[in-house]
Amino acid sequence: MHILNLILYSDTIPEYTEMRQIQRSYLKEVPQIEYYFYCYHATQTEEVIWEGDTIYIRGEETMHDILKKTLQVLELTREKEYDYVLRTNVSTLVNIPALMRYLREKPIQYGGERLQLDWEDPVSGVTSSVLELYRGTPFVRGIAIIMSRSTVHTLLDTSEIPTNVMDDLAIGIACRKRGIQLTNMRGRLIENPPTFIRGEYIIYRNKSKERAMDCQRMRLIAQGLRHLVIYERALKKI
Repeated sequence: MHILNLILYSDTIPEYTEMRQIQRSYLKEVPQIEYYFYCYHATQTEEVIWEGDTIYIRGEETMHDILKKTLQVLELTREKEYDYVLRTNVSTLVNIPALMRYLREKPIQYGGERLQLDWEDPVSGVTSSVLELYRGTPFVRGIAIIMSRSTVHTLLDTSEIPTNVMDDLAIGIACRKRGIQLTNMRGRLIENPPTFIRGEYIIYRNKSKERAMDCQRMRLIAQGLRHLVIYERALKKI
């Protein structure tokens, strides 16, 4: 099994640059995974710049352009060899060996922590008219979205992705319209754990009001994940 990990990133905040380094320290040890950080750069003249493991796309870094740059990077990596795309953000660590075991036992089309649209949020594009149109739509929380190769290609080839709402909701709306099944992985995600926790957790979300503390927490979790990968690699489990 091969996983393509696309990591939402911005170099406008110093802690994010540190988080990228923490991610690298872990992901470089993981076999059967290819990973790229991706972000917008407003000042570059080229449309796309590949710089090692980072993809820079010309554009303004705003919350409402996350969908656009995500679709751009999915298109740029479309022909790469992978079974699943794992779309995360730079502050989310994923236990890749545990995820691979989960996907081998239960292949999915589209999965992660399931939410359901039942609230109005104009900042995210969910106005009263949007809510009326899409109320009840299930979608995967944007911190970690898992999509099969066929799902990615379906999304890239469809015109049914709304562009007036946030990326995770937009993907959920398009998947629902195309009959793509959502697998709820609630219970596999933990928020702000003090350190790496073995067991059922696959997704480790690190976000608080103190980003420096998030970095410290991420270092401890990444260290635990790195040791796990090295151990399982030695036993030829991955």
